[in-house]
Amino acid sequence: MRSVTKIFASIVLSIISALLNISCAHEHKVTKGNVYQHVSRDIQIGVTKSEVMKYLDSLEINGIKAERSDYAIGEYFITDTHGRQIEVGGVVGATFSERWKPPDFCNSIGVIFYFDKTQKLITSHIDCFG
Repeated sequence: MRSVTKIFASIVLSIISALLNISCAHEHKVTKGNVYQHVSRDIQIGVTKSEVMKYLDSLEINGIKAERSDYAIGEYFITDTHGRQIEVGGVVGATFSERWKPPDFCNSIGVIFYFDKTQKLITSHIDCFG
């Protein structure tokens, strides 16, 4: 009876080990936390739009390059950290997409940078999409 229990335990441990290896092999390469760490460390409020675009063009996190988009916006206001309404003069977005998506995870992580009329960074927003 003991040998049957040992064999059963060995099989169960082998199955668990195989499942853990499969899930770790497909670990999410880019997370909201990764993007937040890079952006908060490297980009400060008040930098110019061209500086942010240059930064995004060179940004790569865990082997995944940022895909950048530039948008013009008219008559759009956001509230800054001090509660003031500021008119947005433009938006730059970047996404980090992965080909393989684990269940219950998003397809891509996006960051949006908001600029005032003088093209200075007001704020940014990071979120999960898809």
